[in-house]
Amino acid sequence: MKVPNNHAWPNRGVALARALRRVAELLRSGLPLVEALRVTAPSCRGLSTGLAMALRRAARRIESGDDVSESLDAPAWFDAELRRLVAVGEAGGGLEPVLLRVAERHERQADRLVDRLSSLLEPAAILVLAALVGTVVMAAVLPLVKLQEVL
Repeated sequence: MKVPNNHAWPNRGVALARALRRVAELLRSGLPLVEALRVTAPSCRGLSTGLAMALRRAARRIESGDDVSESLDAPAWFDAELRRLVAVGEAGGGLEPVLLRVAERHERQADRLVDRLSSLLEPAAILVLAALVGTVVMAAVLPLVKLQEVL
């Protein structure tokens, strides 16, 4: 089964970015990582409930002694690059800046995708409006042409 790429779905990338940013802010304020994950999980609602479950599972695995990068094992949310970056941040003792950078990267990727989609939708919207205006013009002009034929 192919795992959806976070870059392909802006809502996934934004949800992950928000969650990572929340975890980083909680770490900055002095909360332990396990508690930061548990506090962040309920804030992931709607389409990102799978992320909430992944964060809770990661908190349980970290409590049982797994590394942070190993506990982020949900491939639908945490890609291999993210896990490698977390492993480097964990080994270097700077997990918070790594999480913030990854969150910013996901936000930028989501913004770029939304910009691309909107740039594709603009010409389509113009064509639809042109067709509607053409239909209205034809509906107004056709009776006048028919009237001239009668006279």
